[in-house]
Amino acid sequence: MKKAENLKDFSNFLIRLIGAGYTNIKISKIPPNKLTKIAKISQKIENQYQTNITRGKRQYKRIRGLRNYNAILYKDLVILLATNGSEPLDNGFKKFNGKLKIKISQYLSIVIHKDERNKLTIRLDRDTYRWFREEFKKAIEKGDGQKYYNLRAKYLNLVKSLKWKGLGKQSKELNKTINELKKRSKKTQNWKALL
Repeated sequence: MKKAENLKDFSNFLIRLIGAGYTNIKISKIPPNKLTKIAKISQKIENQYQTNITRGKRQYKRIRGLRNYNAILYKDLVILLATNGSEPLDNGFKKFNGKLKIKISQYLSIVIHKDERNKLTIRLDRDTYRWFREEFKKAIEKGDGQKYYNLRAKYLNLVKSLKWKGLGKQSKELNKTINELKKRSKKTQNWKALL
């Protein structure tokens, strides 16, 4: 099982595994009352799905047409991934069909998808993106510099941790919207742009 310390590692592990053929995905959240037992839960997953076998054993299983499993743990989120194989899958697995939404926290959801180049990338979920856009709009309309710069710092930290083309496109769109709003407002003349 891969343990991600931050959002960057989590997204890199996930994209790498999906790209390597782990296209059956099961997403689980560890309940708050079981967060103290993460080590036991991790061990149980490793034993049940053999997520820590060697590269040679994985290759042997692949040649035999058997399924390989891998798992990622990030905070209270466990993502179990499986390759195609002859044996049946447990309930809860879904096939990656070019788009996967993952709710990281109450405020942040990301979408892994294939872009126009047919490559995997990450963008913010529609609701998360709209939340940022609306909050920027409110801050600009009210002339609230503190709120604007706090939002800007949050967004830029997110962009730095997730350096993917999909998020870059969204950032350009958001920057364009913010600049248009700032032009209409007389209170924000000297505020820094988002990008």
